[in-house]
Amino acid sequence: MIDANDSNIEDSIQIISGIHARWVKLMRNMSSSDWDKSFQHPEGNRTISLNFALTIYEWHCRHHLQHIVNAINNGF
Repeated sequence: MIDANDSNIEDSIQIISGIHARWVKLMRNMSSSDWDKSFQHPEGNRTISLNFALTIYEWHCRHHLQHIVNAINNGF
């Protein structure tokens, strides 16, 4: 897509920063019992806790961050 060919990734970083700011605000206001709640994950149709979902999301974010670092290091 044309937007992926743009070498300026600042817009994407702003999106990620905004989403993470909202997630942090939400999570800081969750109780211990909130973290024990679970939901049906659409991939694999399995039930997982919010606490476990956070660990998956944390890994996923670090994975994507590494893509960004690699892009910056390669001059994109």
